[in-house]
Amino acid sequence: MRKRWKKIVLLLLGLILISQLPFIYRRYRLGQLNAAIQALNSERSIAQGEQPFADYRGVIHVHSALGGHSTGGFEEIIRAANLNNLNFVVMTEHPSASINTAEMTLKGMHGGVLFVGGSEVVAAGGDRLLLMPGNGEASLGSQPTQAVIDQENAKGSLAFVAYPQEFHSWEANNYAGVEVYNLYTNTKKINYFLLFFDGLWSYRGYPELLFSTFYEKPTGALMRWDEQIAARNRKVVGIAGNDAHSNVGLSLGDASGKKLFEIKLDPYERSFRVVRN
Repeated sequence: MRKRWKKIVLLLLGLILISQLPFIYRRYRLGQLNAAIQALNSERSIAQGEQPFADYRGVIHVHSALGGHSTGGFEEIIRAANLNNLNFVVMTEHPSASINTAEMTLKGMHGGVLFVGGSEVVAAGGDRLLLMPGNGEASLGSQPTQAVIDQENAKGSLAFVAYPQEFHSWEANNYAGVEVYNLYTNTKKINYFLLFFDGLWSYRGYPELLFSTFYEKPTGALMRWDEQIAARNRKVVGIAGNDAHSNVGLSLGDASGKKLFEIKLDPYERSFRVVRN
């Protein structure tokens, strides 16, 4: 009887090992990719006699706990921006009926980084827009998309189409651009079963590269962007949105709200490193 159980246990262990071989191989490939990236970075140089362009690095579409749907604080965002050597961060808080989130979010210089207080608003038809600078009026949600765009343009603000795959009012005019890529939207397509086992083998060594393997080219959004440029015969700016929330993970706290343990899978620091403008 014992020999039979021993064989069963060995068989199960063998099956478990075999099931992990694809993830072990993927970790090996991530290691190769990381080495190739490091080698390319070490070879980058400016040709003799050429002046380097000024590279202004920043992120667009960032949420904090102020606008809901996020657990991140201002200090966490500022620290992440500094760690990534960013020049600017565009905040896009959700409006609130009780406070003006566009006015209360991060604005101006903090830690040597320029913060722009923007907003993410939902028009009457469900279209979402990113406003820069922001407008924290909750009443915008009762206005048509074109009315919101016109109102912001009149104030000298910029309105960008957010989540183009969910946008309906493409006949609207005078918006500044389109959020061609949205990191958070792409993240929702991740196969978390595969991510769990990939994470066991690769998260500790290559966290950013691990997540980047799940990201996809926004083919549909790129086609829509091209269509809008052709139809209007004018410049339509394309931006990449981090849609950073810092709210995915596990935490354990006491009755007072103090966190005893916390692990975040989408910290601002990582989001700011993966997608930039």
